[in-house]
Amino acid sequence: MKKAILTLFVGYISMIAIVSNAYARTVNLCDWQLDGNIAVNSDYVLLTNAAGKSLKLTNNNQVFIDNQPIDVSEALKPLVAEYHQRLRITVPAIVDIALDGIEIGLTVVTDIFSSIAGTPPPASLAAAMENIRTDIATHLSRNQQTVQLNGSTTQMLNSSIDQAVDDLKPSFIASVTGAVLMNLGQSMASGDGDLEERLDGFASRMENLSEELETKIRAKTAKLEVQAQALCVQMTALQATEMNLQAAMPALTSFAVVQREPKPNSI
Repeated sequence: MKKAILTLFVGYISMIAIVSNAYARTVNLCDWQLDGNIAVNSDYVLLTNAAGKSLKLTNNNQVFIDNQPIDVSEALKPLVAEYHQRLRITVPAIVDIALDGIEIGLTVVTDIFSSIAGTPPPASLAAAMENIRTDIATHLSRNQQTVQLNGSTTQMLNSSIDQAVDDLKPSFIASVTGAVLMNLGQSMASGDGDLEERLDGFASRMENLSEELETKIRAKTAKLEVQAQALCVQMTALQATEMNLQAAMPALTSFAVVQREPKPNSI
């Protein structure tokens, strides 16, 4: 009996570990982040800095600061075009990775609960998941017309998501714990085999489910990890182009959107 209880305990803890960490998988954008509010549509890229000033880059290499045209020499137009194009590629890539990662995390949450309980998540857990979507929507969005990024990529992909994970965990853990205990009660109440055999069987199912879900999580995140590596290269190239353009056009220095990502102090 002690062995059965120990096996059950290990299986349960393994499942809770996956539950606790399934959503906390954020994308690492290496050394750089985008900072500020950036909108990308079919006609232009619009940057808005912390002071509320705007920089617009159009498809025909025109530059506007607060809707006032800025003279761009013929020699600088290729650099403006390169910067415009790099922003047009990088910003949607960040938004896509972030939103796809969030949906993968929430799908895993649903899969874990449904696999254990055999039912969709309860209203409390569904509400907590919807709160995450609402919070993230304040930082980024995408539709057929515009891709919008507000704040910083670190704020979006780390701080906000970490907070969302903290907000989600209590409902997440409580819901899954209830489902586990219900299934355990059903296993103990079944008439097949003695109590120790039923506990062993339940613990084995928990362990197998834990491994299946971990495999599923890895499969879902593998593509994002590849995309994140490519994005790191794009961010580095964007940073170099931005520095070159600002050196040539000092009026644009207040719109430096590519920043080195702050690192925690090490002891």
